[in-house]
Amino acid sequence: MNPFTSIRLAASFLFAVTSTAAFAQVMTNIPPPVAGARAVTIQHIKVHAPSIERNLEGESADRDVLVVLPPSYATDAGRRYPVLYALHGYSIGAEQWTKEIHVPQTIEGAFAKGAREMIVVFPDAKTIHNGSMYSSSATTGDFETFIARDLIRYIDEHYRTIPDPLSRGLAGHSMGGYGTAFGAVIGSAFLEVIRNALLMAGIDSNWQGAFVGMFIVIAVLLGMQTSGTSLVATVREWVAWKRG
Repeated sequence: MNPFTSIRLAASFLFAVTSTAAFAQVMTNIPPPVAGARAVTIQHIKVHAPSIERNLEGESADRDVLVVLPPSYATDAGRRYPVLYALHGYSIGAEQWTKEIHVPQTIEGAFAKGAREMIVVFPDAKTIHNGSMYSSSATTGDFETFIARDLIRYIDEHYRTIPDPLSRGLAGHSMGGYGTAFGAVIGSAFLEVIRNALLMAGIDSNWQGAFVGMFIVIAVLLGMQTSGTSLVATVREWVAWKRG
């Protein structure tokens, strides 16, 4: 299984519990256990982001990050792993989102169903006004560069990753779908470091499906492999945020 197929499978399984919700804050059913699923390891770390320093809101440059290590990570010391960076939605942080999408059960289930083992990283981008939109901003800080440079560099230096764009994936729901679309697909900071993107949000009208299609076409022209669903929640949140 190639890295993109594996990353897409894992991300699709992981976010399936949120794909029918319009906004990030949801109550979801716990997925049934998958026979033979092996336990992952979750680490809570802090990653310093020079890109977020001196922002006007006073957001901390020391960001909370959850790192999920696959079952074989502790026992197979010579093995390196692809990495999926998973972006949460508006008004919640990474830890709350992992509870909403039932991590670690969903990740363990994805591996048991055949997804290639990988490291999954959940960075926290919640701000005092509830969300950074993963954008480059003098007000909130440059969260785009935080993900594309500071976080990827830290993860590659501290974990046994495959340090190659084809072995990195970016996925997001709601605000995180916006960050994935405008960051990984269009944002210049991402194009050299990530080559796989998955957009997840609620499904609504046809024009918003076309909106996602536009990003996929652009991504293909840029050589990025993508998969997507409608960005209706992301669009609404972005509009509300810009009006804010």
